[in-house]
Amino acid sequence: MSNVSNLGDAYHWSVAKIAEAFSLNRGTVRKRLLEANTPIAAMVRGNPVYALKDIGPVLFAPPTLDEVN
Repeated sequence: MSNVSNLGDAYHWSVAKIAEAFSLNRGTVRKRLLEANTPIAAMVRGNPVYALKDIGPVLFAPPTLDEVN
């Protein structure tokens, strides 16, 4: 179990943690976050972490017409 010193940090997740939590491929998560220009909440040990409030809509929004066609 990880150590959380700041409660806000509990809601900032890495691509790997997001992928594991939602059973998605890391590459898919990274691609969707980059395509949506999702803001990076912070950097942890040189790696970006994202706010859960920002990633939910990006990962689980219905596909647009451009994506369907």
